[in-house]
Amino acid sequence: MEISLDSKFLLKIVWLESKLGIAVDQVIGQANSPLTIYFFWGEQIQGESAWDRLKFELDSKHWISEIAKNDILNQATNVINYWQDLREENKKVTIDEVQNKFPEVVFTGSN
Repeated sequence: MEISLDSKFLLKIVWLESKLGIAVDQVIGQANSPLTIYFFWGEQIQGESAWDRLKFELDSKHWISEIAKNDILNQATNVINYWQDLREENKKVTIDEVQNKFPEVVFTGSN
């Protein structure tokens, strides 16, 4: 059973040259509460990627709607694909540039 709360979810990314940290916060009103730990794209744990582990974590929270889960995972996919494309092209961007490209995501990290 899904519980409808007046909340939204915020994808947080730690943007590093060799990997990405991906986490989700739940936002209720003005308060953020961590919903997941950071999962790091660029390293495999027992054959699973950060995206797989994030999906598993979100699926375990049955009160999150399928639409919200899909939105979070789609955002994560878009950021991962962009990061990978930049790496393949050997291009670098600033945190400000990536933040402007994905304004609905919160970025921290190094340039």
